[in-house]
Amino acid sequence: MKERILIAEEISKTYLKDDRTQSFWASAALGKLFGQNKPAPTTNTFEALHNISFTLPECSVLGIIGRNGAGKSTLLQVLSGIVAPTKGNVWYNGRIAAVLDVGTGFHPDLSGRENIYFSGALWGMDKRLVNSRFDAIVDFSGIAAFIDTPVKHYSSGMYVRLAFSVLAFLDADILLFDEVLAVGDMQFRLKIFERIKEITRLGAVVIMASHDMWQINQLCNRCIWLHKGKMLADGTPNAVTEKYIESYWLEAMGYAPDAQVSGNMVNPLTIRTWPEAEQPGNAVLRLSRAQIMVEGLPQSVPIYMNTGFYFEIAYTKLQSGFPTNFYLTVFHISGNPALSTVNQLEAIDSETGSYVLRCYFPPNLFNHGLYYIDLWAGESTMQYLLHFPKVVFFQVLCLPELELSVSRDVHAHIRPIFEWQWKRD
Repeated sequence: MKERILIAEEISKTYLKDDRTQSFWASAALGKLFGQNKPAPTTNTFEALHNISFTLPECSVLGIIGRNGAGKSTLLQVLSGIVAPTKGNVWYNGRIAAVLDVGTGFHPDLSGRENIYFSGALWGMDKRLVNSRFDAIVDFSGIAAFIDTPVKHYSSGMYVRLAFSVLAFLDADILLFDEVLAVGDMQFRLKIFERIKEITRLGAVVIMASHDMWQINQLCNRCIWLHKGKMLADGTPNAVTEKYIESYWLEAMGYAPDAQVSGNMVNPLTIRTWPEAEQPGNAVLRLSRAQIMVEGLPQSVPIYMNTGFYFEIAYTKLQSGFPTNFYLTVFHISGNPALSTVNQLEAIDSETGSYVLRCYFPPNLFNHGLYYIDLWAGESTMQYLLHFPKVVFFQVLCLPELELSVSRDVHAHIRPIFEWQWKRD
């Protein structure tokens, strides 16, 4: 068998935004009939894909991410041959199969059993081959009790179970999925993950579009990020999904979604100050400043994985008689908590006045990525509890010597350097 491969070569796809151009000649004819001026033609078009290129050898699992309208579904439609590209070409070697929507290839009035044969025929499987795979397909789907029920009575989850099960046993060389894997329950999704890993080990090429970053990171060995039809990033799943998640917060801070890629990104929001009238807090305590500091100075140099830094707050105590306890959690930009800590200081702020509190984060603690800090303040008897969400953001950069290393990406936000020992047993 020849090597399985798929090549996307400078693919572009342009659509009309509406049908005004298509109705131009009809409008012109009516205008001439009633003596009206001929309407001007319009070029009311948009480019859904722009110059997309990549090559996937066998055993590839490509994840496609991007916001709604980024061009993910259009790209899968072009790759599967459902839609022709306006420019460019798709080359592939082997048999291609796709599930681009729930119930693709199913007839609603046919039973699950009949649809297995129907879908198999659509994807080039003869009846003898379907017979040999039928029991495995039904067993994998987990809906044997409903296999003779018309699929129009199936839930969306049951649709996906059966559709993927047929596809999973096709022996197709190239498989395409468009977000449908997010519909199934967790148990079935885990079965899907294992099946995808199995068929890729046997040489298949898998391409999947998804909003589930965990799914992309777990299954894929390559990822591309589409934005308004253009490819913003192409690389390892962890690196690309990290940039994609960061783009949401950076946009909220006023940066363009492609700031990381275009090189227009500056340091994240590492210093925040509040005018007296806008200081967050209550009648007991108010926050005036929060910042990240490196080497005792407000953060103005990059923070690398081996850089130690301080988190500092300035606050005003408005009532006396009890000490303040502070508790903070560092979150990765994805929303996953990285670590939490509580201050261990003695009660130095029992009196009213202005105070400064620092927390030191040692070198070689955080993995590279974008983070933010949530802060809580209260007193020991919990008479009050203040929550200051996202008081500061900070970015930890990958060490240059790790950028091209296989150990660049690990599935954790905390990445300390421990002492390792070994001896001959």
